Amino acid sequence: MKIDVNLLKVGKSILRKEEVVLDESYKCLYPLLGIKSIFAEAEVTAYQEFIEVTLLVNAVVSLECSYTLKAFDYKIKDRINLEFTQYEEDATEDTILIDNNTIELDSYIFDLISMNVPSKPVMKGATKPSDGKGYRVLSEEEYVKEQENKTNDQFDKLLELEFDDEEEK
Repeated sequence: MKIDVNLLKVGKSILRKEEVVLDESYKCLYPLLGIKSIFAEAEVTAYQEFIEVTLLVNAVVSLECSYTLKAFDYKIKDRINLEFTQYEEDATEDTILIDNNTIELDSYIFDLISMNVPSKPVMKGATKPSDGKGYRVLSEEEYVKEQENKTNDQFDKLLELEFDDEEEK
């Protein structure tokens, strides 16, 4: 999604709605398997020194279930407010400097989608797998508790050793 800055008028807002198709340079990382559809809505308002963009993104993505390892669809809906400027002296950590007369929103759309992907997605109705032959399935809490109580059998004999105190020498 691109916004042409030359078409903006100070104090006026424009509303752009479109289906967005990201190019192949946006790589999906686990657990995000792919992006099925993106619909973005951008309200753009120009002011004297800056341009304000309110971006609403609705997307359907494909995730891998952390329990079943099967792909499932996940809906994302989120909003972000962005501020741009064409003047280097007005650029801050919150105001983004644009080099030309086009604001490219695809990277912000992809970032917004990526931020909304759960780290351990679970599809509806999925249950934690059961134990099997030669392995156990533990929750994270069970694993941490087990690690806290675990001793190393190789060093247990050292606990039985008695050392002379320095006072006896």
